[in-house]
Amino acid sequence: MGAGAAGRTQPLSPPRHRAPDGGGRAVRGRRVLRALVVALPTALTLLRFGLVPIAVDAVLDRRLAVAFLAFVIAGVTDALDGAIARLCNARTRLGGYLDPLADKALLVTVGLALSWIEMLPLWLVVLMVVRDVMIVGVVAAFHLSHRPPPIEPLFISKLNTTAQIILFAYVLGVVGALIEPVINPAWLVWATAATTLASGVAYGMKGWQRVQQNRRTPRETGA
Repeated sequence: MGAGAAGRTQPLSPPRHRAPDGGGRAVRGRRVLRALVVALPTALTLLRFGLVPIAVDAVLDRRLAVAFLAFVIAGVTDALDGAIARLCNARTRLGGYLDPLADKALLVTVGLALSWIEMLPLWLVVLMVVRDVMIVGVVAAFHLSHRPPPIEPLFISKLNTTAQIILFAYVLGVVGALIEPVINPAWLVWATAATTLASGVAYGMKGWQRVQQNRRTPRETGA
């Protein structure tokens, strides 16, 4: 009797159902949301790159209302990606490189297009291009020498970018009959020229100071 009872198959216990992993899903959801937030500023920057040929083509075809709209949308995306990157701590190295490149691509190409149809003086656009080329050359030289570049965002540079945006938007809006003229465009031209020169000089001085620091550092280390 005892042996028979021992030989019988014991009934299987019912399968246990695992409780839903709510905590894991929440964590994965937060990671996905964080990845989307981090990618959003770069996506807006890429959208700004896409608006460049649209704005330039519209200017050359004298469809200034379309050019004005593209330029304004680009300006809004520029403000948005900067705000999202700061407020959500979503700055990335790629975004740090692409954002200023998108700004320069838009401003330089639209400026050249406006000068081509004689709505901006060519000398102003040349001044802008020379200033940008000088800054890029200084940064490239420091990178090639494996030294940190001397370029940090300066207030005068931000002021210069703002002046360029206001000038281009004003010219596009006024000539395109989208906004009423309130000031003489020549004032904006000279304000843009003055801030372009000032920012170029400021960056040049900053670069020279960094060169002098790099020259003194090995001597101090050796001493």
